[in-house]
Amino acid sequence: MELPAFINKLLATNQAFVCYRLSGAEEPVCLFGGVFTAPANLFDIQNEEGFVLAPFHASAEMPMLFYSGGQSYRGWQNQFPDVVGRIAQRGKHISEVELLSIDYQEYTRQANHLVKKLRSGLLKKVVLSRIITEPLSESFDNGLFFEQLCHQYPAAFVYLLNDGRGQCWAGASPEILLSAEEGLASTMSLAGTLPAKKGGTSDFEWQNKEKEEQNLVTNFIREELITSGIPDFIEAPLETRPAGPVAHLLKQFSFKMPASLSVLELAKNLHPTPAVCGLPADKALKEILSTEGHLRGYYTGFLGPVSNTWTAQLFVNLRCMQIIGKNAFIFVGGGLLAESDVEREWQETATKAETLLSVIRKLN
Repeated sequence: MELPAFINKLLATNQAFVCYRLSGAEEPVCLFGGVFTAPANLFDIQNEEGFVLAPFHASAEMPMLFYSGGQSYRGWQNQFPDVVGRIAQRGKHISEVELLSIDYQEYTRQANHLVKKLRSGLLKKVVLSRIITEPLSESFDNGLFFEQLCHQYPAAFVYLLNDGRGQCWAGASPEILLSAEEGLASTMSLAGTLPAKKGGTSDFEWQNKEKEEQNLVTNFIREELITSGIPDFIEAPLETRPAGPVAHLLKQFSFKMPASLSVLELAKNLHPTPAVCGLPADKALKEILSTEGHLRGYYTGFLGPVSNTWTAQLFVNLRCMQIIGKNAFIFVGGGLLAESDVEREWQETATKAETLLSVIRKLN
């Protein structure tokens, strides 16, 4: 059986599963037959093998989830098991009413409120998000959607998962939170956004706003690595990284993991970076929770496969959406600084949404 058909069968019977394709990899992986649990904290799972899905801000409604057990199937074709009749029980989940689209008027009201806070000096940076609702046709093929995302974004981490209790998410993230294997690890500072251009990355005209936004994230990561007991790291030169319809400023960090530090512990120290929250982090989080009229859920959280204490591939959950019934709720956001132009920030979120919308419209 082909993987897209298997994904559709799993969703039709509301099974718990995870399908993902690592950035740069040729083949996808499908995890099936296990269960999602909600561990109290990351330390409870740091010695286990599975798949972690951490929210932006953990709560009773949006806990950290961990998938473990079952089997792992690799490739686009496989001898997938029969799933007929194994319907999982639904639990409490966020309703469509709580995922309202944010129109231009409401976005600008929220953005202007936050820019005023920034100009007063209360904040250095804050990330504002919004939701775009895209209806899905009756014939929309979720399995084919996952396949098309993989083909269209080979450098992204692509995934589609369902917890069997109302949480179905998909996305194509360009941002690594933490990659670690055999003692060697890397992370990245990915911030600053411009629309993509044809013909390469050499002629981008990055403005001071984008450069400052990137610099704030880079400084944060430097400080967190040092605080976490990693004083020696290698910084790659700043580069422009294409990511579908947009491009970002990118700086990569590589280092050796201390034996005393687990991958998930370092991930907890790094998350949330100023690329998805703001600075100072506690004040930015408070402003986000009081200003945004929706729950971010797992958007701007992190996710990925974990093999053991020192091996994992974790990505920031960007360019993602939640699927409820025949609607896709696409989450997009951008960093605000004191000098931000609100109209331009709105347009940036619209451009980012095209990562998923362009593929949805091909299949709708």
